[in-house]
Amino acid sequence: MRRLVVLLVFILVLTPVLPARVGLLPAARAASSHLPLAGGIADQYDYQEYNFLTGLPLLLQGQIKVKINAGRDNTTKTTVSLSKVTTLGDPKNTLSRNTTFLEIGTDREDQGQTVHSSQAEKISESVKFNNLYVNGEKTGNLKFDLLDGQLSKSVVVDKHPVVNFFSGNFEGRKIYNVNNGAGRLTVDISGTTVGYDHNWGRSETQRLTHLYQYTPLNPKATDPVWKQPWDGQVDFVINLSTDRELSYQPNDPANISF
Repeated sequence: MRRLVVLLVFILVLTPVLPARVGLLPAARAASSHLPLAGGIADQYDYQEYNFLTGLPLLLQGQIKVKINAGRDNTTKTTVSLSKVTTLGDPKNTLSRNTTFLEIGTDREDQGQTVHSSQAEKISESVKFNNLYVNGEKTGNLKFDLLDGQLSKSVVVDKHPVVNFFSGNFEGRKIYNVNNGAGRLTVDISGTTVGYDHNWGRSETQRLTHLYQYTPLNPKATDPVWKQPWDGQVDFVINLSTDRELSYQPNDPANISF
């Protein structure tokens, strides 16, 4: 049985000119991003994550699009779409993922708090790899299709006059069909988040754990790598931060026409 135990640490520091960037919800909301549920990081356009579906750490990079729609009764719908996500040097290794989250905010006026609860309404995901080496053995074409996905998050925001503090937890599960029925891969997701938010910046630390369990389903599979069951664990530590800077530009009155 193969076992995978990896401690992966991402440190991302964003210093935007504007108060909000893609990958972070608006600062006034004091809520955390959905992106790190997959262990990925992003700026306005670019996205990257280490993918462990094969049992190996593979860096995938591509483009991201985030669409946020505010609804009635403190509801917000967020759609995260990834495109052109590939491994460096091989465009045949691709990832496609679209996720829509529905968030409901509930105010606790007597406690000065707001609770943001969100769940994934829709998830579609497909991952393809070509000619990898796993445990020294060359694999053929690998394909992972998401059969079922459940993701949820709950964040409590503690409001203060100058700064808001928030903390919460993540939970989810993804089940993949591997190579058209050769096997099934289950990924259990859990984690926590904590951070603060004020007018001049924000900071957040998320800790996530992914538990992988692969079960072969087709004893006649031609690829020997996927005939054996395996399990593993990956731990992510992700720091997201933004700040705002003021830059003074002197203005010479002699050059003004009035």
